[in-house]
Amino acid sequence: MLVTRSWKSFILIYKRETVIAVLLECVPVNTELRAEMSVWFACKAHVKHRTSLFAIIDGIAMHALLDSERLSSDRVIKTIH
Repeated sequence: MLVTRSWKSFILIYKRETVIAVLLECVPVNTELRAEMSVWFACKAHVKHRTSLFAIIDGIAMHALLDSERLSSDRVIKTIH
């Protein structure tokens, strides 16, 4: 029972740390992320009236995040080009 509890605690901590790491990538906590976010919001504001382009990019980003083995960085770059 102790092993099971330790394993469950490990999983909870791992998931928590993973969630925290992902969330910290979404907010401007350093210079690089601040620059990326500035560009993203500038693009978002610029293409607000072009919802189809925004939807495509948003979809690519979501799929790249959730299934990075299937949609690698190289494939994302090739798709956008």
